[in-house]
Amino acid sequence: MAKAFIEIDVGRNLIRNGNVNGFEHFKKALVLTKSIIDRFARDYIRYDIRWGMRVKISDSMKKYAKAFHFKKTPAALAYYALSTQKEREKLLEVLEKFG
Repeated sequence: MAKAFIEIDVGRNLIRNGNVNGFEHFKKALVLTKSIIDRFARDYIRYDIRWGMRVKISDSMKKYAKAFHFKKTPAALAYYALSTQKEREKLLEVLEKFG
């Protein structure tokens, strides 16, 4: 419901200002963010098993693992499973907003 409200409100403001392309860009960014969070969550659950080894968590992710009480190994593996550095930065940006 909140997502729909944000889309409608932002969309109305962008359309009123004559910037329809800006709304399309906003919707694409919202979908990209949702897919990155979804992938991270699925990978975190998938990798939450005993591996018999330790994986070094990145310094940038360590802060959020502590704040959100993530287990270190699955958080590190889910973070590194994101394909590009841009996706990892987007994930950290979203975690920063919620943390």
